[in-house]
Amino acid sequence: MLTAASGSTGVGVINTAISLLAIATTTYLSLKIESEKAAAYEARSQLAHVGRGTTLGELTASIAHEVNQPLAATVINGNACLRWLADEPPNLDEARQAVTRLVKDANRASEIIAQVRALTKVSPPEKDWLVINDIILATVSLIDSEIVHNDVTLRTDLADDVPLVQGVACSCSRSSSISFSTAWKR
Repeated sequence: MLTAASGSTGVGVINTAISLLAIATTTYLSLKIESEKAAAYEARSQLAHVGRGTTLGELTASIAHEVNQPLAATVINGNACLRWLADEPPNLDEARQAVTRLVKDANRASEIIAQVRALTKVSPPEKDWLVINDIILATVSLIDSEIVHNDVTLRTDLADDVPLVQGVACSCSRSSSISFSTAWKR
């Protein structure tokens, strides 16, 4: 049986039983630990998925808001142009100004979409020389609804001789609007 040449059979059986019990316990604990690791990995994966979904939802809402602003202005300016042209006699100066604003707003929507596309590229964002007054005015237009909703009076008095600054245009106005929005929520 399982005995040493000089040992008793009872001791060998007990040692064998203890060894088998230790092996079974170790195997059980190893399987339990692996099962817990798999469950923890699955929970982390699900949490990461929820986080990505939440971030994507916030990003989608932000992009929709930023694109909707110039698109709404485009519609307003198009309608104004039609009214100016329908007048008797047509007010060509006002219609020309409305079309100029329409083109500017359509270009702004196109720029926003191009900036969003640039965010998806693997390359680092390109820094460019920016006119800070343009960023301020773009930020004001982004937060215009918050200004009206919170009954805030905003007056801009921008200098003409401001030097250019280097930065990433998309993140500058977005960061500013987030800062303003956060300040109002306090």
